[in-house]
Amino acid sequence: MVWDHRVVGSNPTTPTNYDMKIDFYLKWLATGLLIIGCFFVSINVYPLGPIINLIGGGVWLIVALIWKEWSLIVTNSVLLGVNALGLIYKFFFWLLLKWEVLVCGGKHLSMIDRSLSWCGIFIYTSF
Repeated sequence: MVWDHRVVGSNPTTPTNYDMKIDFYLKWLATGLLIIGCFFVSINVYPLGPIINLIGGGVWLIVALIWKEWSLIVTNSVLLGVNALGLIYKFFFWLLLKWEVLVCGGKHLSMIDRSLSWCGIFIYTSF
């Protein structure tokens, strides 16, 4: 039987049982990952929440590229970029503070604190 969207009552976007392709499974995997990632972000489980969102956004980007759907490509590219930049940003400042404490003995922490708080960034360290 050939899938024919001209049949009354049929939906051309819903595949039949024998017509499910890889994008069908990928979109539901990505949707589940994004729901779980948003849950972890909402209860402040860091960095697991943004990492799961990064993976889910990447999988949805793959689906969007398969479908050639530009609205989804743009949305998921931005989602991927925002999560990646957030993780890089947090990891960079964590490394900076660890290096300051381990290598310099923490003598520049007040300078780092002042410069970051001037930018509106407040880092509370517990080393």
